[in-house]
Amino acid sequence: MAQPTRYGDPERFFTGTPDLPLKGPIPKGVSLSGTFSSNGNIVTGVGTLFSSQLGGVKGWLYSASLNEVREFQGYTSDTSLYLLSPFTSNVSGDPVTVCFIKYTLVTIANLGANAGLVKERAFAAGEQETYPNDAGIAPLTYDFSANGPSGALILLQH
Repeated sequence: MAQPTRYGDPERFFTGTPDLPLKGPIPKGVSLSGTFSSNGNIVTGVGTLFSSQLGGVKGWLYSASLNEVREFQGYTSDTSLYLLSPFTSNVSGDPVTVCFIKYTLVTIANLGANAGLVKERAFAAGEQETYPNDAGIAPLTYDFSANGPSGALILLQH
């Protein structure tokens, strides 16, 4: 079993608050330079350095405005990236945040009195869910902002 560590530790993750932001990607994303906009599967960056900062690695792009992650397959330049599937709506001017690590086990518990969101679906107060996957789980998003800083407990293990 994973040992308790802080949010953003790429090796293991077990936390409630104050380390856990009220919403965001799991695992914690890495901020890169620039901002991005999307139109369907095509991402266009402004002030981005996709070719040097991503170095040919596949990963997941996080949209802060939509609180969604989408897998990207590759880039064609420092300012152009291709998504395997589009965000639910086009993005405009989001900061570039990417996630690279996959986990084999994710357990999330809603400790608050209000519903939250996990994987873009309602997550009821008191609900707990474990997402096992031997092949590795892609990053997911959560939003427990309606519950304040003690609204969630998340365990990730790889």
